[in-house]
Amino acid sequence: MKKTWSGLLLAAFTLSACATANIGFPANAAGKAADKTIGGIWQTPEAGIGSANKPAAPEAGAIAAAPDAFAVADFGVNTPGVGAIRQKMQARHTQLSGHYASGAVGLTSDGMIGLHDAGVVPPASRYTVDALVAAENQDRNALYAEIAKANGHPEWEDEIRNTFAQRWIERARPGWWMQGGDDWEQK
Repeated sequence: MKKTWSGLLLAAFTLSACATANIGFPANAAGKAADKTIGGIWQTPEAGIGSANKPAAPEAGAIAAAPDAFAVADFGVNTPGVGAIRQKMQARHTQLSGHYASGAVGLTSDGMIGLHDAGVVPPASRYTVDALVAAENQDRNALYAEIAKANGHPEWEDEIRNTFAQRWIERARPGWWMQGGDDWEQK
């Protein structure tokens, strides 16, 4: 009988040691960080100029250090990679904003941007607009991947992309175009 209890206890201990914490994707935190990141890139008043580069103050009661399995995701990370991407996107936005306003370029439902109406772009400028769209999409892909990687969860890249896709569209200015599926709609 003693052997049976010892065996059961050993089995229970072994199984509990193998258990891992299943950390779900923290959508609320990702949404707040996406808003802050987008605000910094688009220089909207609620984000303030340069706020994307300032570290966030810890929340009251926050634990300073936690084991990796229970670490809180930080979607506002400012690694050198994320910071460089944000700066490029912020600089490019000054060139893209007129194209958003004219309807030449719009936001797509997958967190990217696309050419909405090439007819409003003078022929001499089409190559430049295409290059801006391509560079922006390349940086958006890199941003989503870098945030996921910096959080130690590269598997979250799709969720981060989806969160940003929703937030880009929500934060778009009136008059900008958004694509949902195959159809474009003006905000």
